[in-house]
Amino acid sequence: MIPPPRSLSHAPPTPADDAPVGEYANTTCPYCNAALEPLPEAHTSCPACGATIWVRSGPDGLTYLLQEGDLPVLEQAWQEAHDAEHREQIASAIARGREAYESTIAAARELGIEKVEYLVADDACAVCRRLSRRTCDVGVAPPLPIADCRREVCRCDIILAV
Repeated sequence: MIPPPRSLSHAPPTPADDAPVGEYANTTCPYCNAALEPLPEAHTSCPACGATIWVRSGPDGLTYLLQEGDLPVLEQAWQEAHDAEHREQIASAIARGREAYESTIAAARELGIEKVEYLVADDACAVCRRLSRRTCDVGVAPPLPIADCRREVCRCDIILAV
Protein backbone atom coordinates (compact mmCIF):
# COMPACT_ATOMS: atom_id res chain seq x y z
CA MET A 1 0.00 0.00 0.00
CA ILE A 2 1.14 3.54 -0.62
CA PRO A 3 2.23 5.74 2.26
CA PRO A 4 -0.36 8.20 3.57
CA PRO A 5 -0.13 11.81 2.40
CA ARG A 6 1.71 13.86 4.98
CA SER A 7 -1.27 16.17 5.37
CA LEU A 8 -3.82 13.47 6.20
CA SER A 9 -4.30 12.43 9.77
CA HIS A 10 -5.58 8.92 9.00
CA ALA A 11 -4.72 5.97 6.75
CA PRO A 12 -4.48 6.47 2.98
CA PRO A 13 -7.65 6.07 0.97
CA THR A 14 -8.68 2.55 0.11
CA PRO A 15 -11.73 1.42 -1.84
CA ALA A 16 -14.84 1.05 0.33
CA ASP A 17 -18.47 0.93 -0.56
CA ASP A 18 -19.88 1.99 2.80
CA ALA A 19 -18.42 5.50 3.05
CA PRO A 20 -21.09 8.19 2.79
CA VAL A 21 -20.75 10.47 -0.24
CA GLY A 22 -19.63 13.96 0.70
CA GLU A 23 -18.01 13.01 4.00
CA TYR A 24 -14.64 14.68 4.50
CA ALA A 25 -11.56 12.72 5.55
CA ASN A 26 -10.04 15.87 7.05
CA THR A 27 -11.57 19.24 7.84
CA THR A 28 -8.53 21.42 8.41
CA CYS A 29 -6.01 23.10 6.11
CA PRO A 30 -3.42 20.50 5.07
CA TYR A 31 -0.69 23.13 5.52
CA CYS A 32 -1.46 25.01 8.74
CA ASN A 33 -4.21 22.84 10.29
CA ALA A 34 -6.56 25.83 10.56
CA ALA A 35 -10.22 24.76 10.82
CA LEU A 36 -12.11 25.36 7.59
CA GLU A 37 -15.72 26.50 7.76
CA PRO A 38 -17.47 26.02 5.45
CA LEU A 39 -15.58 23.10 4.00
CA PRO A 40 -14.44 23.80 0.44
CA GLU A 41 -15.98 21.89 -2.47
CA ALA A 42 -13.32 22.91 -5.01
CA HIS A 43 -9.70 23.98 -4.77
CA THR A 44 -9.37 27.19 -2.86
CA SER A 45 -6.95 29.19 -0.75
CA CYS A 46 -6.75 28.72 3.00
CA PRO A 47 -8.13 31.82 4.73
CA ALA A 48 -5.47 31.49 7.45
CA CYS A 49 -2.23 30.83 5.52
CA GLY A 50 -3.21 31.51 1.88
CA ALA A 51 -1.91 28.16 0.60
CA THR A 52 -3.83 26.40 -2.16
CA ILE A 53 -6.00 23.54 -0.89
CA TRP A 54 -6.86 20.85 -3.42
CA VAL A 55 -10.22 19.15 -2.94
CA ARG A 56 -10.44 15.63 -4.34
CA SER A 57 -12.66 12.62 -3.84
CA GLY A 58 -11.03 9.32 -3.01
CA PRO A 59 -11.95 5.82 -4.13
CA ASP A 60 -13.28 5.23 -0.62
CA GLY A 61 -16.02 7.84 -1.14
CA LEU A 62 -14.42 10.41 1.14
CA THR A 63 -13.47 13.95 0.15
CA TYR A 64 -9.85 14.92 0.84
CA LEU A 65 -8.33 18.34 1.44
CA LEU A 66 -4.82 18.04 0.08
CA GLN A 67 -1.56 19.79 -0.52
CA GLU A 68 -0.49 19.78 -4.15
CA GLY A 69 2.27 17.30 -3.31
CA ASP A 70 -0.34 14.82 -2.05
CA LEU A 71 -2.22 14.63 -5.37
CA PRO A 72 -0.03 11.81 -6.78
CA VAL A 73 -0.72 9.72 -3.67
CA LEU A 74 -4.47 10.00 -4.20
CA GLU A 75 -4.04 9.32 -7.93
CA GLN A 76 -2.15 6.13 -6.97
CA ALA A 77 -4.98 5.10 -4.64
CA TRP A 78 -7.47 5.57 -7.49
CA GLN A 79 -5.26 3.51 -9.81
CA GLU A 80 -5.04 0.72 -7.25
CA ALA A 81 -8.82 0.78 -6.82
CA HIS A 82 -9.36 0.58 -10.59
CA ASP A 83 -6.81 -2.24 -10.87
CA ALA A 84 -8.53 -4.19 -8.09
CA GLU A 85 -11.91 -3.74 -9.76
CA HIS A 86 -10.45 -4.93 -13.06
CA ARG A 87 -8.97 -8.04 -11.40
CA GLU A 88 -12.36 -8.81 -9.81
CA GLN A 89 -14.11 -8.48 -13.19
CA ILE A 90 -11.60 -10.84 -14.81
CA ALA A 91 -11.93 -13.39 -12.01
CA SER A 92 -15.72 -13.22 -12.31
CA ALA A 93 -15.60 -13.74 -16.09
CA ILE A 94 -13.30 -16.74 -15.64
CA ALA A 95 -15.60 -18.22 -13.00
CA ARG A 96 -18.65 -17.75 -15.26
CA GLY A 97 -16.78 -19.45 -18.11
CA ARG A 98 -15.83 -22.35 -15.86
CA GLU A 99 -19.44 -22.76 -14.69
CA ALA A 100 -20.74 -22.73 -18.28
CA TYR A 101 -18.17 -25.35 -19.29
CA GLU A 102 -19.04 -27.61 -16.36
CA SER A 103 -22.74 -27.26 -17.11
CA THR A 104 -22.19 -28.19 -20.77
CA ILE A 105 -20.09 -31.22 -19.84
CA ALA A 106 -22.72 -32.37 -17.32
CA ALA A 107 -25.45 -31.99 -19.96
CA ALA A 108 -23.36 -33.97 -22.47
CA ARG A 109 -22.96 -36.82 -20.00
CA GLU A 110 -26.69 -36.83 -19.21
CA LEU A 111 -27.51 -37.01 -22.91
CA GLY A 112 -25.00 -39.79 -23.50
CA ILE A 113 -22.83 -37.59 -25.72
CA GLU A 114 -19.26 -38.77 -25.56
CA LYS A 115 -17.34 -36.09 -27.50
CA VAL A 116 -16.96 -32.31 -27.54
CA GLU A 117 -15.35 -30.09 -30.16
CA TYR A 118 -13.38 -26.91 -29.38
CA LEU A 119 -14.18 -23.63 -31.08
CA VAL A 120 -11.71 -20.78 -30.80
CA ALA A 121 -11.92 -17.08 -31.56
CA ASP A 122 -10.44 -15.76 -34.81
CA ASP A 123 -7.80 -13.93 -32.78
CA ALA A 124 -7.11 -16.81 -30.37
CA CYS A 125 -3.68 -17.20 -28.82
CA ALA A 126 -1.32 -19.92 -30.06
CA VAL A 127 -2.20 -22.24 -27.17
CA CYS A 128 -5.91 -22.10 -27.99
CA ARG A 129 -5.40 -22.27 -31.76
CA ARG A 130 -3.93 -25.75 -31.27
CA LEU A 131 -7.34 -26.84 -29.94
CA SER A 132 -9.28 -25.41 -32.86
CA ARG A 133 -11.81 -27.96 -34.15
CA ARG A 134 -10.20 -30.63 -32.00
CA THR A 135 -12.61 -33.33 -30.82
CA CYS A 136 -12.07 -34.87 -27.38
CA ASP A 137 -13.79 -37.43 -25.21
CA VAL A 138 -16.01 -35.70 -22.64
CA GLY A 139 -14.11 -37.29 -19.76
CA VAL A 140 -10.67 -36.05 -20.84
CA ALA A 141 -11.46 -32.75 -22.56
CA PRO A 142 -9.25 -29.89 -21.32
CA PRO A 143 -11.46 -27.65 -19.16
CA LEU A 144 -12.44 -24.16 -20.15
CA PRO A 145 -11.11 -21.58 -19.78
CA ILE A 146 -7.90 -23.06 -21.18
CA ALA A 147 -5.32 -22.95 -18.38
CA ASP A 148 -2.40 -21.75 -20.52
CA CYS A 149 -4.40 -19.26 -22.59
CA ARG A 150 -2.37 -16.09 -23.21
CA ARG A 151 -5.45 -13.83 -23.20
CA GLU A 152 -6.67 -12.10 -20.10
CA VAL A 153 -9.95 -13.97 -20.55
CA CYS A 154 -10.00 -17.12 -22.66
CA ARG A 155 -12.77 -16.96 -25.28
CA CYS A 156 -12.70 -20.60 -26.35
CA ASP A 157 -15.90 -22.59 -26.35
CA ILE A 158 -17.04 -26.15 -26.93
CA ILE A 159 -19.87 -27.71 -28.82
CA LEU A 160 -21.27 -31.17 -28.33
CA ALA A 161 -20.13 -33.52 -31.06
CA VAL A 162 -22.92 -35.90 -32.05
